Amino acid sequence: PYSNNYLFKKDFSNSKNTDEFISHINKVNYQANVCWHYVIKKSLIIKNKLQFVDAKLNEDQEFVTRLLCLMKSFTFYKKKYYWHRERPGSLYRSIDLKTTKSFLLIFAEFSRFINKVNWSKEKKKFIQLQIKNVVGEFSFRLILHDDKEINQLSFFLSKFKRNVKISKNSDLFFINKKKKSLNDLLLYKQEMIDKILKNLNKTKFSNNKIFVYCASVYGIATFRILQKNKYDVVSLFDDNELLQSKKIQGIYVNNPSMLLKKSKDSLSNIVVIVCAQILKTFNDISRKLVTYGVKKRQIIHSNF
Repeated sequence: PYSNNYLFKKDFSNSKNTDEFISHINKVNYQANVCWHYVIKKSLIIKNKLQFVDAKLNEDQEFVTRLLCLMKSFTFYKKKYYWHRERPGSLYRSIDLKTTKSFLLIFAEFSRFINKVNWSKEKKKFIQLQIKNVVGEFSFRLILHDDKEINQLSFFLSKFKRNVKISKNSDLFFINKKKKSLNDLLLYKQEMIDKILKNLNKTKFSNNKIFVYCASVYGIATFRILQKNKYDVVSLFDDNELLQSKKIQGIYVNNPSMLLKKSKDSLSNIVVIVCAQILKTFNDISRKLVTYGVKKRQIIHSNF
């Protein structure tokens, strides 16, 4: 789902219109959150003082967002030049206080950046989409922290500079308060849990065995919420072969093709909750599950 093939769906060979390029990214909902897709002119970095935020995780998403908004011209290299290897214990899958704090730091930088310039309509939309992704990651990570850890996050929030202005429409508007309390974060966490359960409870699956598709923080948090609410949740599914037959955050990850081995009766008694955040990815997964014998009504899309 994170392949940069999304960028090549349109021919930009004769275009230097950066807004047109950003518009294309918005249209395909490309996740611009890794820096190794780009070769960057040194003068662009120096002129705009492009540096990484000192955060444990997601600092490249903030870097790339600024890069794409500030660039004046671009070109594509369509051959392969970089091989990215993923591993089960990668930093991306780490869920601890330091990584969760990173999303608050990135959120603060985005809030400053979007208000710094009178951006074009497409660039503003692009930055807003990046902010939404960061808020989503933070929110689902928050669900996985206990009260003691959330208290530490609250203390961290209290040190935020007051010049970080958050829109009244933002889920994290309470950050604008001069005094942030533990109660603010606990209420927000419960609101997120209620919102997820409300979305899932539109389908009656109390007597079904439940599989959660996507071994991301969205899938892990959804799994834990269902488990805590006494649903019969079995395991995670993921297409990444490196994760299959292993445990992520203590949850076993299965290859979804295991469904092919199940009888029709067994398949009729399951529900698959797909936590893919991109609609196209959900549709691809949904189509594949149908070929495995899962009915469309048994597939639920859960996204932020």
